[in-house]
Amino acid sequence: MRDIVSKDCFYISDGGKVHFLYQNKEDVYALVGSIREKFGYAGCNSADITELIIPNTINGKDLKYIAGDTFECMRNLKSIIIEEDNKYFSLIEGGLYTKDMTELIRMSPQFTDSCYRVLDGVEMVCDSSIDNPYIETLILPDGCRIIEEYGITGSTNIKRVFIPKSIEIIGLYNFRDADLTDVYYGGNENDRAHIIDQWGDKMMLDKAEWHYNCKIQDCIS
Repeated sequence: MRDIVSKDCFYISDGGKVHFLYQNKEDVYALVGSIREKFGYAGCNSADITELIIPNTINGKDLKYIAGDTFECMRNLKSIIIEEDNKYFSLIEGGLYTKDMTELIRMSPQFTDSCYRVLDGVEMVCDSSIDNPYIETLILPDGCRIIEEYGITGSTNIKRVFIPKSIEIIGLYNFRDADLTDVYYGGNENDRAHIIDQWGDKMMLDKAEWHYNCKIQDCIS
């Protein structure tokens, strides 16, 4: 499934619709969660999809981007499939990343452990990339700089999170579904003040107890 040819705004994967948009400026395509068709709203991607196949190209043009809301309705997703020679994306242990491994697009849908450690080298946790009911402890790697809005949502059982000193931005609505008790932070209290305030309802993190000058092992000990 290297190339998808479609006159519609979607292709079929595992019997369900996956919507896409053409990006004029770059002459590429992006996967999205929903789109307006010519005669009205097309609805979100199919909730019945268990296997998401991501093509290299659509209508002969590169598929370069995958928006976070692509996965929003895929509550039954079990696996993601890409070609080995894909130019823009990598699949590691079932999780979807940019080719250079600096951005986590979507964690593995098969993950069922209580501790999730984002791979070293990831600098950005993208929109809707960490959405999992099993995680109780979340560890972000040193060097991670950005958690996009909605990057960590739907993970209702997260109790502990390690946030490295390198974090610069925490976007809106992160941790909104979690009941955090402890934030283990790699910097000190003054360093925390430099994180750009994009939390929205800051109580999502402020209700938790903050521990400063922590190492990753402090979060899992």
